[in-house]
Amino acid sequence: MGNILLAGTESAFLSELTEEVLAAGNRVAVTSGPPDTNSAPQNPGEKQSLHYIAWNLRSPLSARTVVTQAINAFETLDEVIVVFSADTGKKDFHELSFADMEKTVDDTIKSFFFLLKEVFLALQRQKKGVLCFAHHDGGVEALPPPQAAASMAFRAFASALFTQYQNEPFTLYGYYSSTAETKAFARFLAAGGRTEKTARRWIKFSGKPGFFSFTRHR
Repeated sequence: MGNILLAGTESAFLSELTEEVLAAGNRVAVTSGPPDTNSAPQNPGEKQSLHYIAWNLRSPLSARTVVTQAINAFETLDEVIVVFSADTGKKDFHELSFADMEKTVDDTIKSFFFLLKEVFLALQRQKKGVLCFAHHDGGVEALPPPQAAASMAFRAFASALFTQYQNEPFTLYGYYSSTAETKAFARFLAAGGRTEKTARRWIKFSGKPGFFSFTRHR
């Protein structure tokens, strides 16, 4: 059993990943859940295994609170999985207001800056752990421009971290999927089995788990 923090904006993929990580026998804190819920179990039977933590995406203080509450719940974090699941959008670019554009930047770029700073500090303090980036681009042929920009920013951000943080007491991994097989992708991530050979690079998930389901990308 591991202690795992799942961090991302609410999405179907994050919900599937939560289910799979729990089913694998882990204890989970997740930044997604019922409205007005903060570190509360989904039901009494999951009191020790599932915690919801509210995350205000625009707040650096809230990012710190997310990490602190996860550590308080479990004492230590074995793994943090940071999830980017692209929103396919409902408006054409020219129809977006400036407020819509600011929200996209706040929710999909700044939020991860704030959160990952706190995650890095926590893993450095405990001198162990795994940080995994999980990127799902929505399984569509082409994302709307703002979501495409945010998606590329997440990948580039993680790639730069892979390069900069090679000699830490914790290990970084990156996995991405462009398929509609979200359940299979979630199940693979929940299975663990991460090794040094696949560390600090992006691994592409191409379909259902199997010997040839993944491709390495520097």
